[in-house]
Amino acid sequence: STQGYSSAASDVYKRQECGVPNIGSNVEIGAGAKLLGKIIIGNNTKISANAVVLQNIPDDCLAVGIPAVIKRVYSK
Repeated sequence: STQGYSSAASDVYKRQECGVPNIGSNVEIGAGAKLLGKIIIGNNTKISANAVVLQNIPDDCLAVGIPAVIKRVYSK
């Protein structure tokens, strides 16, 4: 028995089934930004203040606007 505990991979799957955004590592989300639905925000990504994110945002990007669009891709 797992006593209510589950693996991290299982948690991500459950979140996607429920329509909860999955946020990567080292993500900056500005004040008032809204992330709606079953979306994935990549690692090292920045979401501007008051942005409304309706689709997946890949790694190393800056997303701004309503609806949010990718304005910059940071080089690695």
